[in-house]
Amino acid sequence: MLVNTDPSSEQHTIVVACIVTPIVTSLFVGIRVWTRTFASHWTGWDDYAALVTWVSTSLWWPLLVAAPLMRFEKLFCIAYSILVGLGTNYGFGWHVADMSPYRYIAYNEWIFISSIVYLISLLGYKVTLLLLYLRLFGVDKIFRYATWAVMLFVFGYLFSNLLTQIFGCTPIDKYWKPKTPGHCLVLTKAVYAYGSMNCISDLFIFVLPLPMVWRMQLSRKDKIGVTLVFMGGAVAFVVAIVRYGLLLHRFHATDKT
Repeated sequence: MLVNTDPSSEQHTIVVACIVTPIVTSLFVGIRVWTRTFASHWTGWDDYAALVTWVSTSLWWPLLVAAPLMRFEKLFCIAYSILVGLGTNYGFGWHVADMSPYRYIAYNEWIFISSIVYLISLLGYKVTLLLLYLRLFGVDKIFRYATWAVMLFVFGYLFSNLLTQIFGCTPIDKYWKPKTPGHCLVLTKAVYAYGSMNCISDLFIFVLPLPMVWRMQLSRKDKIGVTLVFMGGAVAFVVAIVRYGLLLHRFHATDKT
């Protein structure tokens, strides 16, 4: 792996995050699969969605270790973590002033690919939770309709975001080759719109199951305990807001890399 020796480079931080995160994710997904398969002996669509999402975000992280021994210029890897990790070879975490024109083009290529995989992974994560809600509380007609409405909202804005990402420039390769003749959409409004919708969808996913929990025939203590379990959705909501702020900062920064 090519290393930027600039001490202010974020390259090493990115690599560490791309190794640690898939390990932790794989641990939790493994526990879930084992429990659902061998303990409860019953799996649902939410479990399959969780596995697909895990593959798209984590499965290929060991390739990062082999990066110095292989050529990845033409390798398409579906794992978001490995894409970002390998992106440190092409400018992720570097200062733009330290990058050659070739490396800047390669950086934009990896941004293009990893952004697409990120959106697919994000869709899988949100759909997994919503399918879980349907399995747990789907007997309630109003709740079922509300959950499907949120799922359609998630599909709609993420699919629109995906199309904007892929076809935002004409020709497409102008995204990573700015000097190519053609044009690109002005993405300022898109960044604000999609970032806001991502935060809103996380808020919906967090709030959606809470009324059902408090209608269950449980003691107040048990209801509070179950509510705390679903409070994990609040963490996702906070992370979405923080990411949105960082994305806006990066979008308006002069040193975007």
